[in-house]
Amino acid sequence: MGPFPISFDTKLYGMLMKDDFSSLVTFYPLKSKSNTPQLLINWITQFKNLTLHSIQRVRTDNTGEYLSNFLKNLFNQKGIVHETIIPYEHNKAGKIERTNCTIAKAAHSMIFNSGLLSVIWPYAFRHACWVFNWLIHAGQDRTPYELMTTRKSNLAPLQVFGCKAYVHNLTHQKNVTPKSRQLVHLGIAKNSECWSFWDKVNQSIVHSALVVFYEWSIHHQSLNAIEVQSLLDPSMVKELNGKDKSIKLFSATASLRSDSPRNFDKAMKDENGHAWKEAMDTELASLEMMKVWNEVPENQANQVLHEHYTQALGSTGSSNSLHERVDRQGTGYTIGKTGQEFDGAQEDKLVWLLQLVKR
Repeated sequence: MGPFPISFDTKLYGMLMKDDFSSLVTFYPLKSKSNTPQLLINWITQFKNLTLHSIQRVRTDNTGEYLSNFLKNLFNQKGIVHETIIPYEHNKAGKIERTNCTIAKAAHSMIFNSGLLSVIWPYAFRHACWVFNWLIHAGQDRTPYELMTTRKSNLAPLQVFGCKAYVHNLTHQKNVTPKSRQLVHLGIAKNSECWSFWDKVNQSIVHSALVVFYEWSIHHQSLNAIEVQSLLDPSMVKELNGKDKSIKLFSATASLRSDSPRNFDKAMKDENGHAWKEAMDTELASLEMMKVWNEVPENQANQVLHEHYTQALGSTGSSNSLHERVDRQGTGYTIGKTGQEFDGAQEDKLVWLLQLVKR
């Protein structure tokens, strides 16, 4: 695979190995294609040591680095059948070609989403392979890792690629320097029980197991979610998706009119009162159809002390949605809120909910 942009450690190419039985994939970054034979030998040796199974066949491209006398002699010594793909007949290697495309797209997405420079591409490819090995694929009932090792997959070490991480500073002086520093997560370390991190200040890789991750916060975003102060009710911040967009996106996508009526009475007296009423009826009908609340008749004997309405933009993966909530506090009442998000809510379609839940 490649050539890619030169990485921070001068890698230019990549080699992806895939076991046909388990679909387990391994990725090696290369400085030069001439390194391919030795890395292929290393992979064959490690495969036998870890699985106690010998390689019977190896299928490669019909390129020079795989046709050397060195590899030919090695395959003969180990009794390995070397199969090559006919040039321009990629259908003969459909599985590995499809896997190459899947891993490459995943790695590119990770780099783009993290906002990191392309010099860290080897770690993005390695992390994509790690995720691939821990997923169940078509035609299988277990993950590639489980099929290969007969051990259960452990997803506990998995963290979001490119998220902020505060790594313990082992060299800090007590009461003088910070005990941790902010780095960027680059995946699980290759040969250690720890994680790899990108140090933007020193432009270097750091490995550590003493770390606190902030998966909902990507390092290049100035604000990881809507601030608590803008929600009016701090408890609502728990309802937000961890990967909410920044406040700038909220302002541009779902901004509210500055002259919007602040309560039901003002909405009805507004010059567009009929439009407000129509919007409210539509939303109320959808809420009733989805049964997202419990209707409780309002007790006129109780005095309403306070009432306010809030909206917050969240990401559901396929579309944006508005989390809506109304608080009305008074004698005999407690907070009443909807129990489900509303997809596709449009600007100015505010619903002033009057249904409450008794204390």
